[in-house]
Amino acid sequence: HHVIEAARAEDDRCKVIVSGYIHILETFLEELNIFVDSILLVDDILDQGFTLSALKDHFLNELKAKSVKTCVFLEKKLESPSPEVLELRKHFKADFRGFEVNDRWVVGYGLDVGEEFRDLPYVALAREECFR
Repeated sequence: HHVIEAARAEDDRCKVIVSGYIHILETFLEELNIFVDSILLVDDILDQGFTLSALKDHFLNELKAKSVKTCVFLEKKLESPSPEVLELRKHFKADFRGFEVNDRWVVGYGLDVGEEFRDLPYVALAREECFR
């Protein structure tokens, strides 16, 4: 039996806020009496890594999933990460990755800057100085 569900999570100053969608998903699974064995978390981009790492920990520790794998479309090759990000990235890696990108703002194909450019049918670099 396979279940596909979407969740929204946000990273706010390195403190991950997991929205109510996670609770809804847990309730949905409990009501159907589904026990989660394996989870594949899919994300558009692995930037610092706090959000995806927290979600993985949540499913392993709270839902007691046996296996949680991560898949990202893009993974940023960070140029000068903070000590916290360096430490996290030592222990957390995406299991599956589409492409690696330089440490720049990217838009298109669902990625946005300030809710702009999300609908581009390709990935492009955004001029950061235009958005700061």
